[in-house]
Amino acid sequence: MVEAFSYKTPTTVNVALLKIENSLFENQLEIFIEQIKILFADIAYQMHPKKKKNGTAEENAENFAMWEGYFHSIIYLIISFLGIYIECEVSRHKGRLDAMIDTENYLYLIEFKVESSPKAAIEQIKEREYAASYKNTDKKIILLGVAFDKETRNVKNWKSEEWKRN
Repeated sequence: MVEAFSYKTPTTVNVALLKIENSLFENQLEIFIEQIKILFADIAYQMHPKKKKNGTAEENAENFAMWEGYFHSIIYLIISFLGIYIECEVSRHKGRLDAMIDTENYLYLIEFKVESSPKAAIEQIKEREYAASYKNTDKKIILLGVAFDKETRNVKNWKSEEWKRN
């Protein structure tokens, strides 16, 4: 399926997928993000959402949501095709977490941002207390903020930190 979006040969995509899988199990987020960037870089520009020039405020808000959903959906597909448990739009008492990835030793709480910073994403995870319901797990909880850029159609930057239990 990823091959359909990336136009890469299955072998090349399989290498990226293997690296993504291993990076999540080993908490090597530099490798995870780099492989995501490689896959996004190979998606033909015609496949990306189109932006409207001089749109109304409502159209611009709709366009913004479309871009975040686009990036979010592709990451969801990649992780779920690997057989790794991922849950999206996780409703909690103070809001909705974009994604939660659950591996044997790590629980990743992820916020995706477009036209914002990964720091803002991490702050949202903390302020809305998304990790509170996972406090009893023995797994390390990693907060991950990923910022995307509509112009480059890829990850702009990211930030992670381990959640400190009180």
